[in-house]
Amino acid sequence: MYERIREKERENRNGDDLITQLLQNLEDPPWKEISESNGYADSFSRRLTKRKPKLEITQLRKFFDSIKRISHKINEGCEWKEVEMDVWALIPALKYAKSRNLCNEDFVRFVEVGLKKVSDAADDNRKKELFNNFAKIFEAVVAYSKYHSEENKEK
Repeated sequence: MYERIREKERENRNGDDLITQLLQNLEDPPWKEISESNGYADSFSRRLTKRKPKLEITQLRKFFDSIKRISHKINEGCEWKEVEMDVWALIPALKYAKSRNLCNEDFVRFVEVGLKKVSDAADDNRKKELFNNFAKIFEAVVAYSKYHSEENKEK
């Protein structure tokens, strides 16, 4: 019994470590380490597609589409105040998806930690820049998750 508890704690710690590595520096992300095979995004997405409840690619795409819409608005010149509500609406939507076992806690933490780092920025222009970096990291996670989900279908 205690061994199962310790294993679960180790799993959570490993997920937190991957999230920390992925989002360690949104101001100047280590793009190579994030993007390369067996890099942070690859390792994290492998975990997302294997951990229970398994994160379905459709759920991942749903949230990624929301992130991309917000990023597009920012790039079109919208002020932070105009997109801030959309950004924070992601959290309750994530919690709802988790309550229905459509995504796992690692994914929820990934988005929450990323959005917290964005919101902690000193000014609105910085928030927009950090959000766009978060969107690019999210895109790498989506790409590797799709790759791993296709890889698992072949087995």
